[in-house]
Amino acid sequence: MMKLTEKGLRKLIREEIQSMREFVNVDDYLKDGGYEFLHSYGLATLKYGGKVIAKGGEDFDGVEDGYLMKHSSWRDEKVFDTARDVINYFKRKGIKRK
Repeated sequence: MMKLTEKGLRKLIREEIQSMREFVNVDDYLKDGGYEFLHSYGLATLKYGGKVIAKGGEDFDGVEDGYLMKHSSWRDEKVFDTARDVINYFKRKGIKRK
């Protein structure tokens, strides 16, 4: 019987998470610090500390060509080119709540 090391267990968990992402059709996923961006089936969410702080969608075929995100402190949607741009904006502005 093979002994499972901590490193081996971490690898198994990463592989399982990746297969779960493929199963639920995740188009874009990025985690940075407490921020977590998820884009699936045309919907985008940004979480901080596990709580949703912004929502939006995609417009890669239209005029805006990016992620259109909404936050309660904004009057209009903001457009971001990538998931990294979304997280960087929220980190730079220190936005951590809905």
